[in-house]
Amino acid sequence: MEFSLRWLALLASTLFNVCLTENVKIWKFDTNFDNAENWDKKALPCKTSEVVFPADAQVPVELPMRYRSSSLLEVRRMVLSRQGSLVFPPIAGGFTLGHEGLHASCPGGEVKFIRTGRKRWADPSNWLRSNEATPHLERIPCRYDNVVFRNDSSFHVTLPNRPVTVSTITIQGRTFSTGKPWEEFLVSDVGMKTFGNNFNIEVTGESCSAAEGCDCDNAHLFGDVCTGKWKWQTPPCANPVTPIGFCFPICGAYLLYKFGSVPDIRAAVEIFVRTTGVTSYTSRTSGFVQVVLVDSNEYSGLSSRISNELHSYLVKEGLVKSTLAAMQSSGLRITNVDASGVMQRLSFAFLCSLVLFGIIFCTYERNWTGALNWDNIRSLWSGASNGAFAFARFENASGTVEISEEAVAQSQRYRAKPDDGHGFKNPMFSESERPSESKGNVALSRLDRRRSSSCSVESDSSVGTDSTSNDRNSLKEVPLQGHENIHTISAYESSD
Repeated sequence: MEFSLRWLALLASTLFNVCLTENVKIWKFDTNFDNAENWDKKALPCKTSEVVFPADAQVPVELPMRYRSSSLLEVRRMVLSRQGSLVFPPIAGGFTLGHEGLHASCPGGEVKFIRTGRKRWADPSNWLRSNEATPHLERIPCRYDNVVFRNDSSFHVTLPNRPVTVSTITIQGRTFSTGKPWEEFLVSDVGMKTFGNNFNIEVTGESCSAAEGCDCDNAHLFGDVCTGKWKWQTPPCANPVTPIGFCFPICGAYLLYKFGSVPDIRAAVEIFVRTTGVTSYTSRTSGFVQVVLVDSNEYSGLSSRISNELHSYLVKEGLVKSTLAAMQSSGLRITNVDASGVMQRLSFAFLCSLVLFGIIFCTYERNWTGALNWDNIRSLWSGASNGAFAFARFENASGTVEISEEAVAQSQRYRAKPDDGHGFKNPMFSESERPSESKGNVALSRLDRRRSSSCSVESDSSVGTDSTSNDRNSLKEVPLQGHENIHTISAYESSD
């Protein structure tokens, strides 16, 4: 908490010193000893800690002026690097080595310094005061910007190989606005530790004097800015746009005007989008006034929808002409689908379908005794029928009934048991009208003769008529295939 308040106070003081001008770029990272982010355990060393600086580290480390209510930094052991350096505060401070092995307020152990590499000047993520609508080329210092390195801090910066021009640089509590003092600082010990041997940075002290606004003038650094960690990623929208100065397409919208005052247009745009959930950035770039719009939160197409309304508003206010140099906006949001997740869901659904099919299959294949009919199951896999199904064909013209020969064999196989009270009784007839067993035997005998005969159905029917002429309308018992507990059903046989 103490470090955070100190950082905010110094930041406010720095911003006040540069009069809160908009053209300020603040360096984000430092190599200070009292910054917990610079240590592997994300915690500051204490009395019983063993401080280790990597052997190949070449960074300057700023020691704190006061460390935890003490003017001296106290640790148990310190291992220094070969070519690194410790920067002592100008007034008071330093460190001392203690002999305590244990302390109630200190966990102790080895603590390693991890901020060993240089940070790139041309990396937009190393600078503050930028929103998502800011072009990548303008997230680093522009020609007329004031660059601020936090006071009482040490830094390790890699400059581009191409020339860099800024208005002023504030570092180590000093502000450089002319060439001579800045050149002297670069060759000093602190300057060499901070920027190395690269002197491709010029300080002019100039400010933008054009009322319409000035260009950032960083186009020559596009290759340095858009390399390294700034890799292109597929935006989550249809028809992404690429405003001037961006390294890759984004979801949003942008408008280009040939004429107009950047300060006036910027003020009007900020008023218009204040309550819309859209973030904007207005600047002059490549000879145009560019207005970039992005959704403040996750992209939903809001910035694209209000772009036309914003243009109409600027025309109505008289800040721009009705003709646009360009206006582009993204389409609807596209949800990225994880291929591995889709395959897992499909595999899970397939397995569930197999289990469900198995349950249904086994349920319908069980007979009344609770056992599976494995003959039927094997016939399904082999593609052959076991003759479990028979049908009767009725011909109204001749009055004959043709029963499949396979049904006769199956009827004998599945002969019903004697009536145990569970059979089917035809309500149309009384018990006295039920056929005798002998008549059923006559019917079976006739069917047996028909199976061994090559005569037609009509011929067989006539023979049956002669042998049973006195029982023209008698009942005939026809065994039907089914489960063992289902009895035969009586039916009429009509012969002419």
